[in-house]
Amino acid sequence: MAQVVAPRVTRQTVGAIADGAFKVLLAAVYIAGAAPLGRLLGTPAWLMVVSGVALLIGGGIEIRYTRSRSMRTYTQLMVAYDSGWVLAALIGLLMARQGSSAGGELWMGYQTAAPIVFAALLVAAAPMQAGHTDLGTRAISLTRTIYQEICDRAGGSAMPEIELSAGTIDYEDTGGDGPVVVLAHGLGFDESVWSEVVSDLRPDFRVLVPVLPIGSHRRPMRPDADLSAHGIASLLAEFMDCLDLRDVTLVQNDTGTAQLLIGVRDHRIARLVLTSCEAMDNYPPGIQGRTLHWASKIPGGLFLLLQSFRFPALARTQTSLGGMAKKRLPKELIARWYGPLLSSRDIRRDFAKFCRSADPDCYLKAAANLPSFTRPALVAWGAEDRMMPPATGRRLAELLPNARYVEIPDARTLVQFDNPAGLTAELRRFVKEHPLPGES
Repeated sequence: MAQVVAPRVTRQTVGAIADGAFKVLLAAVYIAGAAPLGRLLGTPAWLMVVSGVALLIGGGIEIRYTRSRSMRTYTQLMVAYDSGWVLAALIGLLMARQGSSAGGELWMGYQTAAPIVFAALLVAAAPMQAGHTDLGTRAISLTRTIYQEICDRAGGSAMPEIELSAGTIDYEDTGGDGPVVVLAHGLGFDESVWSEVVSDLRPDFRVLVPVLPIGSHRRPMRPDADLSAHGIASLLAEFMDCLDLRDVTLVQNDTGTAQLLIGVRDHRIARLVLTSCEAMDNYPPGIQGRTLHWASKIPGGLFLLLQSFRFPALARTQTSLGGMAKKRLPKELIARWYGPLLSSRDIRRDFAKFCRSADPDCYLKAAANLPSFTRPALVAWGAEDRMMPPATGRRLAELLPNARYVEIPDARTLVQFDNPAGLTAELRRFVKEHPLPGES
């Protein structure tokens, strides 16, 4: 007679079930005490109830699925979940110390979204089988594989490189005799974020895209390099100097770097284009920018925060990378952009320098120089941008004497990703309306 062998219950399994039971208990407390707890934390009662329901669902799924899933998967997800919980709590406390009332909402918002995401990833993990590779390992493996492919490509002849004062950077250069266009990417991106715009402009322009050392670069900078916003602006100017680029149409997205050159080192800039970028008093921008800034001040904070980018579902949330784009971000791009940060301590060091040095008055001070730029300017903003509100773009255009403001439809911060055709059409129109001597 065949015997039914029950699955072996380990201490880890008991601990996982206990954690799920704790979530269920905490859910009951949140729901039952929504009003008084909400007043204590400074959050609306409805958010307490929603968070309680999320914890109830997450805890129930955790209890149900833990015994049939790899404990390695569970442990990896649990480390990410608890790290985020602690980080959200610390950031909430920092916000409270600075007089913000949103700290409690941030913490409760995390406790609302994280249990559902955690449970969804646990369900998505395949049941334990011999030789099975678990979800966490697959995510890490994907990140490393794509990053290695990028490094292999960077080490070959596909991209030229240039030695600057801070270190060696890679750059893309289409070549040609057309008007020179330099595309500057933002924090945590590389040249690939501009790929569709480059493809469109290539036939008629010489397009260059430097891989700036702000997160997705493959070559670490020197340990003493100045990688503040002003330091990155200096590197951008140095890049144009070293290649002797003249009459440049400089296009900036996300970070406000180009603004810091105006009135300081703008002699190579013939035309300026600002697209959905940091400006005025919006710095660090949005919840994403402020979270990075605060996390960079906590020992190990950035490392913990960055672990969420191993999982595309977490990276696509509205309070993370997903809030910057209207279109769905492919997992390959997420792994490409964040692979260097997840794989290299030196790249994280460079990234932390930039995040930590954020000065809230940086772009307010730079705004004083903008009226001195009398050359043609275009301010092209994502019409649906949440992190960089269109009102900021309109204020920028008012400060630039020879500027035109336009909104790009169906686009958020990553205008060049959401609507590359719309942006390139405006760029072509802008250059045609403001020809330089010798341009037809």
